Amino acid sequence: MTDKTSGHTMTVVLSRDIVCLRLVCHEPDGSTCRRACTEGCGDFCSDADGHIKPVSFCTAVEWMTEGGDTEDCYAGDDEIPLHDGMPVEISWNGDYYEWSVAKDECREN
Repeated sequence: MTDKTSGHTMTVVLSRDIVCLRLVCHEPDGSTCRRACTEGCGDFCSDADGHIKPVSFCTAVEWMTEGGDTEDCYAGDDEIPLHDGMPVEISWNGDYYEWSVAKDECREN
C-alpha cells in the first residue's frame, strides 16, 4: 500500500456490530476540497463571485458522511477488496460526490 500524506483514504470501522466506511481527508488547508461558499449561494456560487473561501473541513468528506451515505456514494468496481487506509479518489459527478479506490491502489492489488 502506498503511504499517503495527502489525498483521501478510506477507514474501516466496526460500529455496533456493523462494518462502516469512513473517508478521511489528508489534504492541506486551502486545497480545493477544503474550500466552500461562505455566502450560502448553493450550487450557483463560483470563485468569480469571491464567495468561495478556505474552510477548516473537507467539503467532500462532510457531504458524503453527513447523511450517512459513504457506502452509497461508492462508484468503483465491486470486485476490489477494500482495506483500512486504502487511498481513494473523490469526484463530483454533477449531482453529488462519489468515491472509488485510487487507480494506483487498484494496480497494486
